[in-house]
Amino acid sequence: MKANCGCCHWNDYGKDVLKAAILAVVKNNPSHGYSLLSDLQELGFDISKYHPSVIYRILRNLEAEGLLESEWQTFKAGPARRVYKITQKGELFLKQWAENSKHYIVFLQKLVEFVQKGG
Repeated sequence: MKANCGCCHWNDYGKDVLKAAILAVVKNNPSHGYSLLSDLQELGFDISKYHPSVIYRILRNLEAEGLLESEWQTFKAGPARRVYKITQKGELFLKQWAENSKHYIVFLQKLVEFVQKGG
């Protein structure tokens, strides 16, 4: 069993990662907030660390930034739902985020190896 130093946790994702994950999920399948939570969980996010209001706040912020757009959809059964879909600006942001993340992952791999070698 690994010791927990308290410095970091695999499931403690930053806002930018959560933002990118939301955009990726919505790009794949336009959805409403509740279904988005389960889609994020399928990606490996520990959504128990986030109050649902955090996800909804991020959705509204992404919409204000022009990265998502939404519309209200009504169904025969149940309440109306706000369904989000990604915009072109959102797709560009996601593509740039992924490219920048590749470089960061390489850096992290090198750093971990350096630390493991006693650096």
